[in-house]
Order: sequence, then C-alpha cells, then structure tokens
Amino acid sequence: MAAHPIVVQSRRAVIDGLAAGKSKSQVARETGRSRKTVRVWQQRYAEHGDDWLTGQWEPKPDHPVMPNQTPLEVELAIADWALEHPLAGPRTILAGVQDKLGVRVGYSAVYNCLRRRGLENRAKRREELRRRAGPQPMDEVERDRALSRQRHLHAPEPGHIACCDTAVVGRLKEAGLVHMAVAIDGHSSYGSVVLAPQRNADMAAAALERLHSELAGLGIDHLARTLTDNGTEYKGRPSHPFEALCARLGTEHRHTKVRHAWTNGKAERFVQTVKDMLEELLRRRFYRTIAELQADLDEHIAWYNTCRPHQGLHNHGRPPLQVIREFLRAKEEITAA
Repeated sequence: MAAHPIVVQSRRAVIDGLAAGKSKSQVARETGRSRKTVRVWQQRYAEHGDDWLTGQWEPKPDHPVMPNQTPLEVELAIADWALEHPLAGPRTILAGVQDKLGVRVGYSAVYNCLRRRGLENRAKRREELRRRAGPQPMDEVERDRALSRQRHLHAPEPGHIACCDTAVVGRLKEAGLVHMAVAIDGHSSYGSVVLAPQRNADMAAAALERLHSELAGLGIDHLARTLTDNGTEYKGRPSHPFEALCARLGTEHRHTKVRHAWTNGKAERFVQTVKDMLEELLRRRFYRTIAELQADLDEHIAWYNTCRPHQGLHNHGRPPLQVIREFLRAKEEITAA
C-alpha cells in the first residue's frame, strides 16, 4: 500500500537534506520535525530504501491504528492552512488544501483535524495566532477596554445620571425608515423610548425629556447628568435642541470618549432590549404608521419598567419602579429619623 503523497514528500525532504550533507538539527529545523524523527527516518531509509520512502514497507505499530485516519502530515497541512486563513470555514479550507497540495481530502476529515487541534472555529484560530505571536503591547483603546471590565457606571441614586443613545430600527413598508432614541436611568434602569422617521436632535431630546417627566412623576425631580456619544443628534451649539434641553433641566451633559462606545454600555444594552421587543411586535402585526408602533412599544416599556425583573448592579432582581420606590422610602425614613 502506497503512502500518501504528502507523506512521501515530507520523507523525501528529510532524506534529501541529509544527503546534501546537512546536520540532523538543521534538517529538523527546516522540515519542522524533531531531531529524533529525522534520526529514525534516516535509519529506516538506510534499512529499507525506497520501499519505506514510498510506503511499500511500513513498521508495524505497537498499538491499534484507525485505517481511515488522516495522515499526520496531511493534518499538519490542514492546520497550517487554517491558521494562514483564520476566517475561512471548513469547506473553504478543504478547497484551499486541495488546490495547494493537489490531494483529495474529505470535508469531515478537515473538520475532525481542526477539532482535534482546537482550531474548529474562527475564535479559536485567532486565539492560537495570538498565542504564537506572544505578548503584544495594547494600544490605548484596548487598554481602556480591558480596564472597563473592572469598572461600573457610578450611579449611587436615581436621577444621578441618564444614559442616552440612538439606533436604527428598520423600515416599515408604508412609513419608511424608523429610528429610535433611548434614555435610561443609570441607577434604576428605568427607561424611555421615542420612535421617529429621522435621527436628529429633536428625537434625542424627546427621549430625555420623556424620561425626566416620568421620573418626576415618581418623585425624582432632577436629572443631574446625562451621558451620550458624540453624534450630531447630541452635540452642537447652545441652541441645539438636546443641549438646550440639558440647560433648561439643569443637567450636566457628558460625552463618551471617541471610540469608547462601551463606556455607555447601559444605553447600548437597553437599545438591544428594545430591538428585541420591536422584533416581537413586528412579527405579530403589520404596522402602517410609526405612531401605531410607538403605542404598542409603550405598553412593553411600561411592563419593562414596572414588572420585568432586572439583574443590574442596583436592581438585584427588582424592576426599576420598585428600585425607585424603595430608594425614596429609605430616604424618607432617614430624613424622618
């Protein structure tokens, strides 16, 4: 039974290197083999010649061998090609290996080889490349991202800071493109959402004003700060609608650092929650206007604020409304004492 072409090629490279007068250590480095393997192959070629080189003679293993198992050389070639193209999937790797090496390998063989070596998906291949590259100095953004994992938004009480963000919802057949602006209290996670046909400062200001109005109705009559990104819907001249609203409410306007969107993670996560709600609504009903969608979304947001349990830093399984009421009750007791 003949050996696989890649196996023959690998053995021949070792034998030719030794025949050229190179040392075993040098041949091992050039072919990616250990010095012990080079020595064993040299002995086998000396004893059996081309019969061993082409696979006509093979040593009997002292353990059971899977007859259909992919040869080691082929498996190494698959792993190398996968690491050279870490974003490729098993089928793309299969095509690349066949084109590069001129050998036929099955799809399952490629995937099993990658799985045995812990390279079956993109994330693991990227991690292996980072491991091989060794420690790399982090840039400013990566360093700040790593530090942020150990930090939390400072919001010791309701109304201390409101986090705001905008996003695209999608397109309604008759109403056109729909955008949303969100505002959420950093302490209690009490949120508000405004839908609009355009992403602009009026929409962003409406979401913050709505949050302020609802919190005022619960007893939180002042928003001390608001945190936003640097988008044009939030940043501008003093006459800018959002800036003007902050000035009227006496709210300090803070901006996230450029390329540091995760520092406004409270709003980012609330955006995803609202998108999940909207996806559920749009599956149930056909909406002709944004006002219709806003009305049904308001019902979901009311449930979110009053009934839905939260696992946030200050919620501990309590809905936002309960967090606010218990905070105010505790504050009254302290004042009375």
